[in-house]
Amino acid sequence: MQQMIAKRIFLKNGGIFDMCTNGKEALTFVSKGLTDQKDLGASHILPYDYILMDCQTPVMDGCEATRQIRQMEKEYGVDIPIIGLSAHGEGEELNKFVKGIDSHVSKPLKEHKLLKVIEDLHSRN
Repeated sequence: MQQMIAKRIFLKNGGIFDMCTNGKEALTFVSKGLTDQKDLGASHILPYDYILMDCQTPVMDGCEATRQIRQMEKEYGVDIPIIGLSAHGEGEELNKFVKGIDSHVSKPLKEHKLLKVIEDLHSRN
């Protein structure tokens, strides 16, 4: 459900994206993107402008996927902004997740909230 909402928001606003079904798949997409950029001699260019990472995903949860993405980024000297998506507004699950994310949006996903987070992240750079 949240994926379809995100898809609609991004398409409506001219975004291009890859959609994953779990954290392990997200990790694979990011790894491939970083490797492809390096092979092109453009490892300084991010393969994704933003990653919207759901905390609760099957196979590998978003917390672990985020941790592994952050580790992988160190090898390439990049930092892809990760927006955490969680049903938790606070608490232990969110605190565990917050360590690797740049910002957070609570479920249910709302267009104005996501766009505000993206705007805030964009203005930091």
